[in-house]
Amino acid sequence: YFETGGTGSGVIVANKDNELTIYTNRHVVDCEYNDINCFQRISEKIQIRTQDGQLYNVNEVSFSKSDVDLAILIVKTSNARNYDFAYYTSDFGIGDKVIAVGYPAYTQNVVEFSVSEGIVSAVHRKGINGINAYIQTDTALNPGNSGGPLINKKGEVIGINNFKIGSGENLGFALESNYIVSTLNSIYLNISN
Repeated sequence: YFETGGTGSGVIVANKDNELTIYTNRHVVDCEYNDINCFQRISEKIQIRTQDGQLYNVNEVSFSKSDVDLAILIVKTSNARNYDFAYYTSDFGIGDKVIAVGYPAYTQNVVEFSVSEGIVSAVHRKGINGINAYIQTDTALNPGNSGGPLINKKGEVIGINNFKIGSGENLGFALESNYIVSTLNSIYLNISN
């Protein structure tokens, strides 16, 4: 989140050699992504707070060269061994039960999280960026869910929660994990803090 208080969620997807790799949405850490006139820039300090309340500076940030709302954060810390990482899978389909997890608030040294359950109603849906790589669910997504994981009943990450549409019905969309993994090496720019 930005030091002025903007927040979002993320998920640790790798933990190796005192280095945590975290997926989140680009709009969580880059206010210019949505053409918002803001004063924060990537060169400013981006921090993450883990569920145990520890605060860490982000050492590296990578963004997509294309219009994929994803950021990859690297945190280097000797405390990395204290954190588990999530496994991701491409094994998902219509009718699967899923859970969206988000961390929208931090109060009194406790990271408060939200959990909502739903069903996958479509896969490989076209997103607002024109890419056919989104999971559509009826899982309620709150503002703090942005960048958090969409997980299956085994606890594996199948996508990164990205956006919702509609006010009367809950239609949530998550960028598919298999798309993220298949495109990481080819479309991401490293932007160091």
